[in-house]
Amino acid sequence: MSHHDFRYESKFATIDGMRIHYVEEGAGRPVLFVHGNPTWSYLWRNIIPKVAETERALAIDLLGFGKSDKPVDADYSFDQHCAIVSEFIQSMGLKDVALVLHDWGGLIGMNYAIDHVKNVRRVVLLSTFVAPVALPFASVLRLIRDSALTPLFVQRLNLFMPLVLRLGVARRSSMSDGVLEQYYAPFPDYASRRSVRRWPEQIPLVPSDITYQALDRIGRALPSFDRQVLVLKADRDPILTMKRAEWLVQTLPRGRLVVIEQAGHFAQEDQPNKVATAISAFLREEGQGDST
Repeated sequence: MSHHDFRYESKFATIDGMRIHYVEEGAGRPVLFVHGNPTWSYLWRNIIPKVAETERALAIDLLGFGKSDKPVDADYSFDQHCAIVSEFIQSMGLKDVALVLHDWGGLIGMNYAIDHVKNVRRVVLLSTFVAPVALPFASVLRLIRDSALTPLFVQRLNLFMPLVLRLGVARRSSMSDGVLEQYYAPFPDYASRRSVRRWPEQIPLVPSDITYQALDRIGRALPSFDRQVLVLKADRDPILTMKRAEWLVQTLPRGRLVVIEQAGHFAQEDQPNKVATAISAFLREEGQGDST
């Protein structure tokens, strides 16, 4: 399989009457990969093989992303995504699951983890935020979130996706035309990009925001979250700063930090081998705080 190919068999789970796409490789203890915006399970294509050597690796497409259904009447809210991921875990019978979380997937996955800690074995946090924090470029993010032009910019003209994907890597070659085509493929028209537009509209900037309240709840739960957590810090990712990464591992009872060098927000593209090796090694460890 080449760097940009996605040759996994598509599988679907029906959640609340909607088809949720996922891919699955390997056997053993379940590991669920959850992406953010504007990606899909394709993000994990070069990470899955290493993990699947010893684990049952599953990568889900959030509602409205990848090959999952894109209903026109869905609100694609944070709460809706959380409910679907929770129901997916239950319907698939995933017990003692490890979560590998990226971008908005961190907020979704940790929301599940703190409510279902007995069913969570370990957690990997990569280029995400799971507590209230002053986000970088706040003024730009506020403009994106609140502007009446956001539907035009993100959904109609599709300028958000190429901008984020290209700026999210440390090396331009990491996001080649072939890779970009794969990321674009599930979002060919205006209607298909509604889910992509909805995430910027939910950026947590003030305490009244639903997502800010979710982050606050997760942040307050972190000091008592008694599971092994690997924080993967991409050295050139502006979203998870080194200061915030260090705060996470100091706050979590069983947190540890690994720095992925020469990697941007999409470290899976910049340094797939390093990311896969770090995650696989962490998941292969025996005991040491895993749930029973």
